[in-house]
Amino acid sequence: VGVPGKNGYWVISKYGDIHARGEAPVLCEGHLSKCSGFPVTPSEKQYVTHAAATPDGRGFWALGRSGQVWSAGTAAFHGDAYEDKHVATAIAASPSGNGYYILKTDGGVHVRGDAVFFGSTGGHYTRDYTGLVLSRNAGGAVNGYWMLEEDGGVHTYGDAVFLGSSGGNTP
Repeated sequence: VGVPGKNGYWVISKYGDIHARGEAPVLCEGHLSKCSGFPVTPSEKQYVTHAAATPDGRGFWALGRSGQVWSAGTAAFHGDAYEDKHVATAIAASPSGNGYYILKTDGGVHVRGDAVFFGSTGGHYTRDYTGLVLSRNAGGAVNGYWMLEEDGGVHTYGDAVFLGSSGGNTP
C-alpha cells in the first residue's frame, strides 16, 4: 500500500504482518492483531486480500477475504461487507478518509461511511472482479469508478470514462 505524500509503502501479508518500507510509519508494532480485532492466527476466511491507505498517510484499512475490515493508525472503522459467498478483492478510500469502497468477486460494490454508490454488477454475472479504481473530477471528488474483471474486462460506473480493456482474454 503506497503512503500518500511519502516516499514509502506498507507490505501487509495475508496473515496481518505489516512491513513499513521507506518513509512509511511503523504501525501496530508490525502486526495488525496488536491494534485491531485482527486475530493472531487468522483463518483462511480472515486472510488479508487488499488494503488502502488513509489520505493523511498515517493509517490504512486492511480487507479480509470475507469482507471484514480492520483499521490501523488513523483509519477509522466504517463497517464491514461480511459474507461467506463472495471473496472481497479490493478496498479504496474516499477522498476525505471518512469512508471506503469494498469490491467483491461477484462485482458487488459496498460503500461505507461517506463513500458514494454509483452502481455495480453484484450477483448478475458469473465473472470474477479483482480491482476497483476511483474516478475523480477536477475538484478531486469521486465521480465514479472502474471495476476490473479477472480476464481484463473493465466496467465503468458514474462518470468514469471507458478507455478500453482487454476483456475476454484469459489470465
